[in-house]
Amino acid sequence: MNQSAFFMICILLLCRSVQAQDCVVSDLFTRIPIRDVKVTVDSVFIGNTTWRGTCSLPPFFHRASFEKKGYMRETLTQEEVRRDTIFLIPEAHQIEEVTIWGRRMINADSLRKSIPWKDHLHVAPHSPLEFDFAKMIDRRYRRDMKQLRKMRQLFNEWDEQEKQRDPILRAYEQTQAEMGVQKKKPTTAK
Repeated sequence: MNQSAFFMICILLLCRSVQAQDCVVSDLFTRIPIRDVKVTVDSVFIGNTTWRGTCSLPPFFHRASFEKKGYMRETLTQEEVRRDTIFLIPEAHQIEEVTIWGRRMINADSLRKSIPWKDHLHVAPHSPLEFDFAKMIDRRYRRDMKQLRKMRQLFNEWDEQEKQRDPILRAYEQTQAEMGVQKKKPTTAK
C-alpha cells in the first residue's frame, strides 16, 4: 500500500511539472493584452491568442514565435518564455530605413583635412598682462595636462624601444627608405 501511494504521488508530481505553460501576450507600451496573435512553436502553428491575450504553450519546445500585423515579430527560447507575459513592440515606433538626400556630397576625408588639428598641450599666445584665473585654480585641468604629457612621453619612449628591438621593423623601414630614394632619383633626373 505504501509503495503504491508513493508511486502515485511521484506520477502526479511528474504530470504536474509537464503541464502546458499559459502566458499572456501584451502591448509593450499600453500593457493591454492583444487578441489574435499568431503563436508558432518550433515552426508549428499552435493557435491564436484569446480575447484576453492568453495562449497555452507545450511543456517542451525550442523556440516560440509571436506575430501580429502592426507589431514586430518576437521569437523567444523556452528559457525566455518562462515569464508569464510576453510584450510585443508596435511597428509604429520603428523606423525601417532612413534615406538622406542632399544638394552636394561632401567627402569625409576632405572635410577632415579642412579642420585644423589642435594639440591639447598647445597654449594660445597671450600678452604678458593677460591670464586665465579659471585655469590657475582648475586642478582637474592641470592634472589632465600633466597626465597627457606623461603618456605622450611614455609612448615616445616605447616607440623608440620598439624600433631598436624589432629587426623586422628596422628592415622594413630600411627597405622603404631605399625604395623612396630610388623613386626620387628618376623624378629628379627628368
